[in-house]
Parts: sequence; C-alpha cells; structure tokens
Amino acid sequence: MEGLIICSKVSRMNTVDIRVKFTKDPSDIWRLLKSIAQFPETEEKLREEMANASQVGEARSRLAAETAEKAQLITALLPAAQDAAAYDLKEMLNRYKEVMLLNEELLTGCHVRRATQEQAVASLKNLHIILRHAARLRVGKYSKAAVTACRKAVQDNNVEALIKILQIGDC
Repeated sequence: MEGLIICSKVSRMNTVDIRVKFTKDPSDIWRLLKSIAQFPETEEKLREEMANASQVGEARSRLAAETAEKAQLITALLPAAQDAAAYDLKEMLNRYKEVMLLNEELLTGCHVRRATQEQAVASLKNLHIILRHAARLRVGKYSKAAVTACRKAVQDNNVEALIKILQIGDC
C-alpha cells in the first residue's frame, strides 16, 4: 500500500528519475532509486498464466491442423458423392452422410476454438494485469524499461525473465 502511495505521488510530480540524496556519503553523490520486490503468490500466478497461454497456443495450432484436414476430406468427398449419384444412390447417400458427419465435427471444432480463444483472452488479461503492476512499481524510465522487457519476455515465452522483471525491473 505504501509503495502505491509513493509511486502515485511521484507519478503526479512527472518525475523522470527519482534521486535520493544520501547525506552519509561525503561526496554528496546522488543515486538512482530502484525498487526491488518479491511477491511469491504473484510469481506463481504469473507462471500459471504463462503455462496456460502456452497450452492454449498449442491447442489452437492442433485444432487448426484438424480443421484443415477435415476441410480437405470434405472437398474430396463432395465430388465423389456427386459422381456416385450417376450410378449408385446408396453410395451417394453414404458419401453425403460422411460429409455431414465431417461438417458436424467442423462445427464442434469451431465451438472448441471459440472457447479456447476466450480462455486465451482471459489468461492474457490476467497476465497483463500482473505485468502492469510490475511496471507501476517503477517510475519514469525504469517503468518504461520494465514494460519493454516484459514484452520481449512474453514474446520469447520466458517465464523466468518475467519473474526477474517483476522483482527487479529489468533483466
């Protein structure tokens, strides 16, 4: 709570760097203030959300491959069913039944993909909230550096780098 109040006040002052004057230092050198934070519960949640996002990505790839395969089967079965209409009605009905079954499987796959997409969006929103809090622990250029490093780590799917960014602000 105190950290949020300090960050809020510093943000209102539009300070780029927070500098603290250490009176113990005889040369009176200004040092940059960097925050270090550890949140075990948040780190665990971050790991879970990244794992969830990774699993959803794999599921989406698998579902896309299955959809493409079924679409190819349908495009192969339709001309075969039309050709069978000329010589055998029973064969034509069997082919159209196969097409209808594949079509139902495609529709089911669409519903699964939609649910997977909703799950991915929820996971990414939670991940964004965690990373936004990590950026809010810093002010000025450190906040911007944390955001940039987070984007790179998410893109690389590097969970350990994200946790390090959460703790110290950069890699």
